[in-house]
Amino acid sequence: GVTWGHAANATGALVMHQMQCLAQAVPALGLTI
Repeated sequence: GVTWGHAANATGALVMHQMQCLAQAVPALGLTI
């Protein structure tokens, strides 16, 4: 099965990915508004 460590790493990677997307999207929204 999936270990707790692997689940934590996957969750952390997902959060980091979302944060990076937001970091790129916010300036773009600021330019369009």
